[in-house]
Amino acid sequence: MRTRDGRVVPALLAIGLVISACGGEGRAAYLEAGCAECHGNDLRGTPTGGPSLRGVGDRWDEASLLRYFRNPDSVAAEVPRLMELRERYGEGMPPLKLADPIAREALAKYVLR
Repeated sequence: MRTRDGRVVPALLAIGLVISACGGEGRAAYLEAGCAECHGNDLRGTPTGGPSLRGVGDRWDEASLLRYFRNPDSVAAEVPRLMELRERYGEGMPPLKLADPIAREALAKYVLR
């Protein structure tokens, strides 16, 4: 793989750079969208704001999570666990306010990692 300035980077290093870049962009999107307000800076959730996002990848794939970001109410109506969380925290997740689809994808990858 070549970097933007033309240097050749070994494949494993290149994979690490891509993962690091996605994590940084995803974290930035997480903070920009206000996710930390309910789910905490470390994805562990808060007692009154929202559930932990750790292990989300065990239950969600990227396409489903992106669909949930667009319209949480419609997805929650189909998933009993989300309705239970809604009752526990008093409200559901608001629609994600990230207009940039690349930022939404980076956020999904960050949450799923």
